[in-house]
Amino acid sequence: MALKQFTFLGDSLTQGTWDGASSFSQGGKGCWMELVTERLANISTIGPLVSAGLRRVARGVPPYGTTEWSRSGSWTQTTITDAFDKAPFGLAWYASGSSNTVTYTLPTQWRALVGFAIDWIDYSGGGNWSYRVNGGAWTAMGQTLQNDNHYCRFYVATAVQPGQTIDIRAADSSGSSVGCLPVGIHPFFLVPSTTDGLIVHNIASDGLTLHDLVLSTSGDRLAVLDNVRLGTGSPISSTPTIGASAMFINDVPDINNTTTWATDLDTLHARITPLCALGLISAWEVDAALCSYASQASYRSKTKTEAASYSPAVQVYDIFDAWNADGFGGQGAQNIAIFNEGFIIKLFGSNAVHEGQLGHFDLAARLYGWIRAQFFSSYIGVPNYTVASIATTPITYVGHIAAPTTYNAGLPNFIE
Repeated sequence: MALKQFTFLGDSLTQGTWDGASSFSQGGKGCWMELVTERLANISTIGPLVSAGLRRVARGVPPYGTTEWSRSGSWTQTTITDAFDKAPFGLAWYASGSSNTVTYTLPTQWRALVGFAIDWIDYSGGGNWSYRVNGGAWTAMGQTLQNDNHYCRFYVATAVQPGQTIDIRAADSSGSSVGCLPVGIHPFFLVPSTTDGLIVHNIASDGLTLHDLVLSTSGDRLAVLDNVRLGTGSPISSTPTIGASAMFINDVPDINNTTTWATDLDTLHARITPLCALGLISAWEVDAALCSYASQASYRSKTKTEAASYSPAVQVYDIFDAWNADGFGGQGAQNIAIFNEGFIIKLFGSNAVHEGQLGHFDLAARLYGWIRAQFFSSYIGVPNYTVASIATTPITYVGHIAAPTTYNAGLPNFIE
C-alpha cells in the first residue's frame, strides 16, 4: 500500500465554485471533482482521504475566488517577469506590513483537521512572517530563509475545527513588517506520516486558461507539481503519483488558436508524464455567447488529435460526445438541450456555461468511471456505500472532505 496523489487541473468547470451552490465549501452537495474524490476515497484499497490538497489563496470574491479565502491590506500580484512567479496560473500576492493578511476559513461542511501545511515562496524580499490559528497568538513561520525564490512548504501540527480560521500576515511574530508571499493551505485529515490513502489536489481557477498555467515566465507556474522544497513537520510533496486530468474551456474564447492549444498541451504533457499518467477531458458545448460552436468543435478535435500523437497515446474523455450519444444533441444543439434539462445554469443573459448541481452529479458519475478505469484500475474494490437504500442516518467514514450529513442525507447510495 502507498500514499496516492491525483491532481485535477482546469478552470471554473473543474473548480466548481461559480454557481455558489455546488461545492462543499459553499454548502452544496459537491462539485464533480469532490464527488469523484469521495467515491475514490471510500474504496478501501485507495482511501481514506489524507488531505484535500492545495487550497490556493483566492484572487477575489466568488465566482473568481472561493468562500474559503479573504485578503486585507495592500498586496501586489506577481507578474511574468518575477523570478518568484511560481504559483499555479501566476495567482499569488506579496506584501510587507502587519496590516496585510490573508485568512483561510475551514468550511463548516468539512471535517476537523489534525494539522495543515502552508505553501509559500521564499522570494528575494521575504522575511520570517507569522501565522495564527483561530485568532490565537501569532507564531513565527520559523523556516530557514534562503531568499532564492523557491516554492516551499512546511507543516503545522495544530488541529483546526470546521469554521475556524488560519491567518497569515506580512509581519513577524512581534508585528514588525517582513515580506510575505503565501500560496495556499493544505488541510490534513490524517497526519502527513500516513503511509496509505489518497490526496487529491484541485488546481483549477475560475476564468483562467491552460495557457496561463503552462506559460513560460521568469518563474515556473508548474513548480507545485515537482519542485517543492519541504520544510519542517514532515510535509508531503504534491507530486501526482497516480495521475492528473485537465479540462479547460477558456482557451477557446480567450485565445481561439488551436495551434497554441496544441503547443500548450505538449508543454503540459512533457511536464506531467514523467511523474504520472495524464488524461484530457473535453467539455460539453457551452453557449455561443462565450465562444462559437465551430471554435469549440475545433478545440475538441485538436485535443483528440494531439492526444493520439503521444507515445503512448493520452486518453481523452469527451463530455460533448457522451452527452450527444445520450440524446442531448450535437453541435449547435447540445447547450440548449442540457440547459433545458437543468444540467447547466444560466448566467449573464444568454450565456449558459457552468454546470449546476444536476450537472455535477451527472459528470461525477461519468468521470468517476473513467478516472477509476484509467488511473486506479490496479486498486480493487468499490466505494463502501450501503446498497439500494436512501441514506437517512449518515455513516461515518474517516477522511471525507465533507461531513456525512451534507454528502449523504437524502441522496441515493450508489451501487457500483
